Amino acid sequence: MKRLIFLRHAKSSWDYPLLEDFERPLNERGRADAPVMAQLMKENNLKPSLIISSFANRAAATAVTIARGIGYHEENIIFEALIYFGHSDDIITFLSSESNTYETLMIVGHNPELTICVNKLCGEGVDDIPTCGIVVLESEINNWNETDTAEWKLVLFDSAKKYRNRQK
Repeated sequence: MKRLIFLRHAKSSWDYPLLEDFERPLNERGRADAPVMAQLMKENNLKPSLIISSFANRAAATAVTIARGIGYHEENIIFEALIYFGHSDDIITFLSSESNTYETLMIVGHNPELTICVNKLCGEGVDDIPTCGIVVLESEINNWNETDTAEWKLVLFDSAKKYRNRQK
């Protein structure tokens, strides 16, 4: 069985209009939500075998915070430009090329492409993955090269927003 975890980056700041899009940092809410999501992942035993993140600052910061919160060694995060620049089909093709030694892959990236990936894979009609939102899909496949043709089941769709008061 293989599992895919799609995590949209936490809320980013628009306070610095001269920054390039990929340089935008997390804002205060984003910095608060990422540890909440890490706790939710721990409670649901969602520890990926491999974390692949967009290299954009807001996604990378989210990935590192999640990694620390779930006990994943942050130096093992793969920062992949394709997650930032690519389209949903590119991301699915990228996933299809991963090593079968990994049982659970986590992608930390951006909308609309993450939502499109989820809908292409499972057909559940997810309208929009919110910032610091998570979608978990599972399939009975044994090989990642079957990603695009597999039957994927939506097993979790959640976001940090519902749990913000936990930290207070």
